[in-house]
Amino acid sequence: MTDASISYNALLTDALDVVSASHSPCVGVCDHNEERGCSGCQRPHDEVAVWREVEPDIRQKRWQELPASLADHGISTMRLPLSQEAILQLADARLHDGGTWMLGGREYAIKASKPLNTLTATNTDQSAVINLAGDIKMRAVLWAPHGHRLDEDITRLPIILVTPRIRIERNEGWHQRPQSARYPDIAYQSERIRICTNHDGGLMMESVIAAAEIKPETNRHASLPRELSDHADIPNGLRLPESYVHGLTLLPPDMTIS
Repeated sequence: MTDASISYNALLTDALDVVSASHSPCVGVCDHNEERGCSGCQRPHDEVAVWREVEPDIRQKRWQELPASLADHGISTMRLPLSQEAILQLADARLHDGGTWMLGGREYAIKASKPLNTLTATNTDQSAVINLAGDIKMRAVLWAPHGHRLDEDITRLPIILVTPRIRIERNEGWHQRPQSARYPDIAYQSERIRICTNHDGGLMMESVIAAAEIKPETNRHASLPRELSDHADIPNGLRLPESYVHGLTLLPPDMTIS
């Protein structure tokens, strides 16, 4: 999908420079009123109303100011103005640059750090393989975990790949597709992931936009409970806008999150 010689940093920087002026920072919160700006995108009401008519350089300036503004208000996530193609290229480049894909989180976390082919990755001992769907609509959300801010070096922060919640309501998520005949038993299911097992102890974990297959001999989750605490299947500390559903986390090199 992307030339491995093109770094993740260069791809991300170039993509943001090209498209930021044409995208809206809206994340679907839209709680602004006449007295204050929206808590989701930090834009004042009058600016939101005329966003499409605002000069491109003004829109781009707003995007440049947004990370610090959100961080100053205690917000740790921010939508990135990236196309579907750019998101998929970044996911591939993240692996080539030494980063990691993480599916799920906390109790349910599968990681892959070695590219196999386009949109497919494996872990060090090849006991798990993660596939990323290129046909399901996704967006990229920058995340500043505990101890970090959104206005830090953007290339050193995780990016969360999400699907708009409305698409899950339309049953468009990967985890809502028919179960594989190889994995007939559902061990756990939420709006974010579905975990299925087979009689040999193998495990399939499916999120809204990705799926991981874990070999039977390495599966420690054969007796997964059907009920877990809230947010047990997303990264620790992540708080997304209600308009998004978590799918996959792109971790930078040397960052570990449960």
